[in-house]
Amino acid sequence: MIRAVPHPILLNPPETIQTDRLVMRSTRAGDGPALFDSIVRSLPSLRRYPATMEWVLSTPTLDACEAFCREQHAEWILRRGLMLMLFEKATQQHVGCIGLRDFQWAVPRAEIGYWVSTPHGGKGYITEGLRAMTPFCFEQLQLRRVEAFPDEENVASCRVCERAGYTREGVLRGREIDPRNRSLRSMTVYAVTR
Repeated sequence: MIRAVPHPILLNPPETIQTDRLVMRSTRAGDGPALFDSIVRSLPSLRRYPATMEWVLSTPTLDACEAFCREQHAEWILRRGLMLMLFEKATQQHVGCIGLRDFQWAVPRAEIGYWVSTPHGGKGYITEGLRAMTPFCFEQLQLRRVEAFPDEENVASCRVCERAGYTREGVLRGREIDPRNRSLRSMTVYAVTR
């Protein structure tokens, strides 16, 4: 029997998750500079797959990053989106973000997305964060399914899903549009269920 999820705003997920190497926490006022720095350092790699992150095509500003962090905190409170910033425990440096969006509370399910700051890529931080987010989704948010949709050509992102225990379910042909040239992009479907 499937148990109904209470009204999402009544859920009380912790705003911080810790792993061996990471402190993962919701955005807050004052996080803009750290986010701005990570984005600026990572734009060339992030812009390789803009179909799912169209925001990377605009030039970031410090004010826009600060506004985004505050907006994401409001989304957290309303349970419409849950963005976590990942900080390396040893240095307190921002290393990336993992977020939940497109909640379908009737199922309940959500889509998970992530990106790593280029200087911290290849260290397994996103895999570690994704592994921590999965039980958080099931236990704290009472979700039954979590989905990821990396670009089919983004092999590194697909490997992150696989290392974190997500199952490859197939490819959605032409699911997104590349905003640069309006070409269709295919997304690989990965999911984990409760």
